Formats: sequence, structure tokens, C-alpha cells
Amino acid sequence: MQNLLGQIRRNLRKPLIFGLCGAGGCLVAAIALGEVFLTVTERPPIVEQNPQSVVMLIDTSGSMNDDNKLQEAKNAAKAFIERQDRSVNRFAVVGFGSQVQIGTGLTSDLATLNQAIDNLSDGGGTRMDLGLATAIEQLESSSSDRHILLFTDGQPAPAPSPEQIDIMIVLDVTSSMNEEIAGVQQGIQNFAQELKKRKLDAQIGLIAFGDRLFGEEPQILNFDGSVFTPDSDRFSEQVGSIQQVNGNDPPESSLDALALAARQPFRSHATKVVLLITDAPPLIPDREIPSLEATTNVLKENQIAQLHLVIQPDDRATFEQLQLSAPGETFLLGETAAGRQGFESVLPTIGKAIAETTLKEEDRQPIVEATLNIGQTALSQKINIIAVGTGDADQNFLTQLTGEDKKVFYANSGEFDQAFQSAAKLIYDSQLIGEQKQNQGILYTLLSQSLPKNQLQTPQFRFIYDALRTGGWTAILSVGASLALIVGQNLYQRRRRLLSLGETSIGTVGGIVAGLVAGSSGLLVSRFLIQSIPTLAPGGPLLGWTILGTMLGGGMARFVPNLKIGRAVLGGFLGGAMGGMGFVLQAGASNEIAGRLAGSAILGFCIGMMIALLELLTRQAKLIVHWSPTEQREFLLGSRPIILGSSSEANIYLPKKQGYAPITAQVFQKGEIIIMQYNSSYGQAKGMKKLEHQLKDGDRRKFGQITLEVKTSPEPSNRILSTH
Repeated sequence: MQNLLGQIRRNLRKPLIFGLCGAGGCLVAAIALGEVFLTVTERPPIVEQNPQSVVMLIDTSGSMNDDNKLQEAKNAAKAFIERQDRSVNRFAVVGFGSQVQIGTGLTSDLATLNQAIDNLSDGGGTRMDLGLATAIEQLESSSSDRHILLFTDGQPAPAPSPEQIDIMIVLDVTSSMNEEIAGVQQGIQNFAQELKKRKLDAQIGLIAFGDRLFGEEPQILNFDGSVFTPDSDRFSEQVGSIQQVNGNDPPESSLDALALAARQPFRSHATKVVLLITDAPPLIPDREIPSLEATTNVLKENQIAQLHLVIQPDDRATFEQLQLSAPGETFLLGETAAGRQGFESVLPTIGKAIAETTLKEEDRQPIVEATLNIGQTALSQKINIIAVGTGDADQNFLTQLTGEDKKVFYANSGEFDQAFQSAAKLIYDSQLIGEQKQNQGILYTLLSQSLPKNQLQTPQFRFIYDALRTGGWTAILSVGASLALIVGQNLYQRRRRLLSLGETSIGTVGGIVAGLVAGSSGLLVSRFLIQSIPTLAPGGPLLGWTILGTMLGGGMARFVPNLKIGRAVLGGFLGGAMGGMGFVLQAGASNEIAGRLAGSAILGFCIGMMIALLELLTRQAKLIVHWSPTEQREFLLGSRPIILGSSSEANIYLPKKQGYAPITAQVFQKGEIIIMQYNSSYGQAKGMKKLEHQLKDGDRRKFGQITLEVKTSPEPSNRILSTH
């Protein structure tokens, strides 16, 4: 390290040393503290925008009652509206199920909007086409930018008429099926609820079976002489009376049980559904049914519309052959989240699958097409559509409706408000609604939690906050530059330290003051120019950097002996102006962070270089220190003494081990006279009779290996008067 510093001292002129120190100080400060400070204090911008009209279009169909989805959607919609600027924007509320409900027309009154959202209810179909058409009507009279924010959990569908469905559960009741038997008993209410909320007229029956080859005959539940019941409570009660059987070893008599189920007295207009639940493969041949093909024929002859299977994975290939004549879903035992120990939690999923298979797709298609056509009408009228859907919603359909996949957001239960916020970010980025971006620093977040929202959005608060933020960042660069320049001066003078505690304190305080003044001033001028003369707006930062350079230059006069304050200020002024231009140009040509860092380095280099250059060009008496035949340094002479000695405060260090006192001598200028004044104790030790000597241009004094030369004119002199 010492060798490296020595090479820098010997080979670089002072302007370059100061330039590199200034660049390094600014860059290190920017990287280590500046970027962290900007991140911590980041404030989300507030964009001034045109008035907006937004229709909150909310799905209120029967399926929205599942898992409390409708209430969560209402809460998210109210939170969304509350975050908006209602002083300029207006909102309407429309719900759609089997019918359309106009909660309220366009208004900015929060109480009215909240009440309208709370009153939404329906529980029927999903007439999105009617809801969308009504939303467009609400926006027809608006001259503002117009938007529809849709929330739905599915595709458009008609209000289902009560469709009959009879479900016969074929349940293996051998000893290995304890959990499934209990699951059917405990989960049947939720199973039936899936059918009921889709407006299906459902009846349920059950046939229990074991192994007929061992005399275990099927058991058919009886409900007052009928094998079916619409009452899930009675069904659950009857399941509790089933007699379990041993079953012996697999396989079991599932084929005979399926044939028996197919022959039961289903209602003539009902959709006939059989649900098989077993953990054993089928007995082939069974006591009655000889093969899988024979079972398929029985199902077909009795017009079984759906066969759903709950089976073991190893039996899947066998049982799914039965679904050739009666399609259905297959559920595998043990592969649910709860496993076989929680079979009751699987039943609602099975019920939902049966219900959705029963509802006819052809009845839905005309409404889907009508909805898409109305959506195209909205887009052609420059009405923006953004959709928030649950996991059940059809992505392709919503993408077609909105026109872009980025305008579709999905959320599961518990995530609706987050989805609305994500939609709001897209709306904000598209310049649609004035909702603030969410990325903000920790400091601003803390302030937003302790101060009223309207106070945070006032121009006065934003300006003060931005001024302190800009000034703080500039202060960090300023401290880095000032300390680095002091290090450069000590390095140039060959002092035995890089920084003293006093120099650190003065450099830090001075740098903070200069940075706050410069940064705040630059921001103030920029804001003024943006309002009055936008083309001159870049002049604000340029002025700020110029002020910074000027103040740093003036401060460096304290650390560079006899540098006149005017020269120091001028050097800083020129360096700040040059560096400021470099910063502005570099910041505009690069990405944000890289531009700031490169600009900081350019700024520090220019300020440091120009301060030293102005010192070098100063036409006043100088003391030239010849450290070696190839290395010399210049000190300006003036009223402030240049101190020689072994003290840490000495400007020119003389080794203590060679007998030099802490303050051996001082060189200063008094009027036109240059004086070298020796320390009295040092002079007595050397036997000097005269302690104060007048020096002229070209006079030299030698102290050990160091030679001092006085220079008051451009012509050099080689005259050596004495050696000490």
C-alpha cells in the first residue's frame, strides 16, 4: 500500500490526484450509502390525470356464495374505491346473476357506493352479457375516460331451471373401507350442497356391497319405501345403520352392485348418475355379471348418463372401461390433500363434478357469444375492460373479453384484495386511474402510517420531502468528495496520516451543509423551470452541482495552506459546472442507477481537478519541496505558516528520529518578505544566533534528505545557501 501511494505521489500532478480522489470519494459514497438512502426514502409519484368513470361489475351468481367469495369480492371492491381520488373520479356499481342489479349510477359519494355494494345479491345464473350491457349504459353519458372493472368466478351461463338428477352411490362396505364409509356419512351434506347451489333437483340413494361369493349380499337403503331421498340428513342417518362385512380378500362384487344400481327406479326425466366407491378390483366373473362388457351393457340399457369412480390407482385401467357408455370423472383414493383419513372433504369436489357434467354446455354457448360481442362493442367505444377472476374463471374467455391477457388477474379465496391492487397497478401504469404505485421506501411507509393521507398528497409536503431527499443524497456525495479531497491534500503533502479526527468532523459537517443547500436549491430551480420554461428544466440540477462545487471549493481553502478563498471558490464553481454537465449527460444516457454512479464519479473528478488546477495557476510565492531528485511538491506561501517538523500537524514532515522537533520551523510571507522562523528550542540546540531568516527567490534550505526552495518568479534557481 505504501509503495502504491508513493508511486501516485511521484508520478501524478496535483490536479489529477485531486480529480481521482474526488471521483473515488463521490463514487464510493454513492455506492455505499447513496443508493441505499434513495431506496429507503423512495416516494411513490402522484400523477395528475383526467377524471375517470369506473363501473364496478360484480358477479353475484349462485357459485359466488361458495367459500364466502361474494362477501370477499364486496370488501375488495369497497377497498378499491376508497383508495381512489373521488374528488375527480366517479364510480357506479352493477351486479349480475340471473338478473341485473344497478346498485348505483355514477357517483363519488363513498357511503352511497358502499351501500350499493353491500346490497348486491342474486344467487342465480351468470348473465354476464346483461351485466356488461348495463355497465356500458351507465357510462354512455360520461365524458371522462371510461372503464369497467369486472369480477367473476366463471363463464356466462343462464339461470338453471331445476333439473332432476338421481345419484346412486355404490359403496364398498368391507372392513378396509371404514374411513370412506364414515366420510360418506359425514360429508354428504356438503356433497348435496354442491348440487343444490346449482339449482339441481337432486335425490341420493346408496347400495352397499361386499363379496357375493361369500354370501355377502348387497344392502339397499330404504327411505319410506323409496330407494332415493332428497334429504341429506336422513341419508346420513341411514348410512350409519349399514352393516359392514368382512369381504374376505379382494376382489369384491362391484360389477353385480353396479348392475343392481342401474336397475333401480330412477325418475324418468332425471339424469341418472352412479357413483362407485371401492378400494378393491372387480370380481370377474361376479356371481351374476360375467365381464366388464356385460356391465357396460347393463349401464347402457338402463340409460345411466354418468359413471363416476372413486378407486385405487392400480384399478384405474380396469374400471375406466366401464365409462365408455357412461362418461364421468375418476378420483383416486389417497391422492387428495387429506388422504383416505379425510374422505368427507373429497365429497364436495365429487358433487361439483357431477353438477357441472349435468349442466348442459349448449345452453351456455349463446350467452358466451353474446357477452363477447358486447365486450367488442365496449372496446370499440374506447371503454376499457379489466377482469379479476377466481381460479374457476376461464382464462381464454376473459382474455377474449378484455382484449389483452395482461388485463386479466386471478386470485384464490383470501387474495381478492391483492388482485384488485394488481389490477389497479395496471390501471395506473396505463394512465387510467390515479391510484398510487405501491413501491415506496421504508421511511415513506412509516410516514404514511403516522400522517393523514391527504397531508402526504399536498404539494407542500411533497416538495419538502423531495427537497430533503435530494439534499440528503447530495449531502452523501458531498461528504464523500470533501473527505476524499482532504485525503488527497494530505497524500500530496506526504503527511503521516490520511485523515485526522478534526479533519473528518469538519469535512463531514461541511459536506452535509453543502449537499443539503445544493440539492435543495437544484430541486427548487428545477420545479420552477418545469412550470415556467420546461426546456430549461435541466438547468436546475446543473445549478445545484455548481453550488455544491462552489461550496466544496471554498471549504478546501481551509485545508490547502494559503489558497485564497476566491481562487478556491472559482475552482469549485468551474468544477461543479463541468461535472454537473457531465452528470446530466451521463444520467440521461444510461439506465437510472448506472447513470447516477457514473455521473457522481464525473462530478467528483471535475470538482477536485479544478480546485487543484486553480491552485496550480495561482501567481503567488511558493515553497517547493524536493523530496527526491524526481519528486517535488509546491506549497503556496502567505500569512498562514507552512510548518516543518515531526508533529502530525506539520505540513512538511521531518523524521523525529533524526532530531527534528515537533515544530522545527515555519515559513510564511509577511507583506513582500518571505520569512523562515526556527523554533527556539531547535535553534538553541543547533547553536543558532538568529532564529528568523529572510528568504529570496531561489533560496534553498536543506533538512536531511529534503530540500526546500523559495520561488517568487517563474525562473528557477539552483542556489543553496545553507544545510541543516
